Amino acid sequence: MGSLLITVLTFACVSLCIVGFSNLAFDLFFRDKSRVDDRLREAFGDEMRDRAKTSPLFKDLQQMAAGTMIDTPTLSRRVQTIIDQAGLRITSAQLTSMSLGLAILLGLATGIATLKWWIAIPVAIAAIPLPLWVVLKLRRRRRDTLARQLPDAFDVMSRALRAGQTVPAAFQVIATDFNSPLKEEFAHCYEQQHLGIERDVALRDLARRTSVMELQIFVVALIMHGKTGGNLAELLGNLALLLRKRGKLHDRIRALTGEGRMQAVVLIALPAVIFGVMYVMNREYAQVLLDRPMLLIGCGISQLIGALCIRKIIDIEY
Repeated sequence: MGSLLITVLTFACVSLCIVGFSNLAFDLFFRDKSRVDDRLREAFGDEMRDRAKTSPLFKDLQQMAAGTMIDTPTLSRRVQTIIDQAGLRITSAQLTSMSLGLAILLGLATGIATLKWWIAIPVAIAAIPLPLWVVLKLRRRRRDTLARQLPDAFDVMSRALRAGQTVPAAFQVIATDFNSPLKEEFAHCYEQQHLGIERDVALRDLARRTSVMELQIFVVALIMHGKTGGNLAELLGNLALLLRKRGKLHDRIRALTGEGRMQAVVLIALPAVIFGVMYVMNREYAQVLLDRPMLLIGCGISQLIGALCIRKIIDIEY
């Protein structure tokens, strides 16, 4: 058993080293060419247009009139959209590779440390969604940052339009004067239009990449203004005022639900902390629970159900 474990561990380490050196060599020698190809494919490829058409807020009127709906994106495209909304420069295949690699490493480390493979297998399975969870947290943080930047950006665009500037010029002002991540998104949208992408397609792709409701409303307003006309400067001013009111409501809701969120953290972390203390102070007493893996699995499932229930209670839509 010991020689088999050493063989498996050696094979895993050598495989990871080969993959790592291969990626490093590819990045050193083909980095510039790969970036140029990716940029051209992203700017002019049909894939970008297809992804923009599947934005959930936009439905083709002709398809709706015919009784059909927009094609549902595949799982790979959904994952790639989440990655784009998090502001990461990786693909869904790379995220899958990271999930599998992390699961293998944590499973092997747990098995070697405890010499109990019935513990290593659940640990490896639990480690698979961890990279996706990190991406979701980064996406949420980025969306919150975008939402806080939008009122000032809409005010600046409204003043620029009143001063006689065009919409693309107002986009360039945001891309120049604001901080990330808003400047990156507006610069990318402006560059797409500058390189020849249709205006509606670039705006729809902006809505897909950000997934911020306020910015999607802004995109809808721009598309409708391009088709029907109207006072866009006044519309942006009213939208900025509305977003500031929504921001105040959001902060008030977070203050009112702060106690519930703290209770959730304490109730979820307390059993694990207490068990760790008992394992250090009285290992024989804590070993009784470790000898019954079904109880541990039941405790983990109960903790997960409780966390989901508490999250549902304190998650208020506004």
